[in-house]
Amino acid sequence: MVFNKIVDINQIKEFETRVMNKVLNSNMIVLLNNEAAKKKLNLEIFVQHTNTNLKSYCSHLVINVFDEMGARVYENDEPNCCIMLCEVICFVRNGHIIGVDLCGDKVFNKSLALLINKIEKYNLR
Repeated sequence: MVFNKIVDINQIKEFETRVMNKVLNSNMIVLLNNEAAKKKLNLEIFVQHTNTNLKSYCSHLVINVFDEMGARVYENDEPNCCIMLCEVICFVRNGHIIGVDLCGDKVFNKSLALLINKIEKYNLR
């Protein structure tokens, strides 16, 4: 989705909220939640605004994974890397704000499938 040049910040936030709600109600997130519950992991899902200036606006959907104690969960094969997902929702290109419908985005769905796979393979310590 490309917003008009004259855009209100509230329109962008409404779009981000709609995208996040669609993602939260998707089958992939249900599967992600189920896999996390099996491993006794908790998910934190939110929209992060990297830049709120409309000339260089950028926002992301972030999924963080925590253990029962509230500590970040690290990858088994990369102990310095935590298991998480961060995907762009809105960004600026050629003076227009572009919004990405993540549920229909192949890259996001592939990344989400990878996150599910990492949680499935996560070894409780």
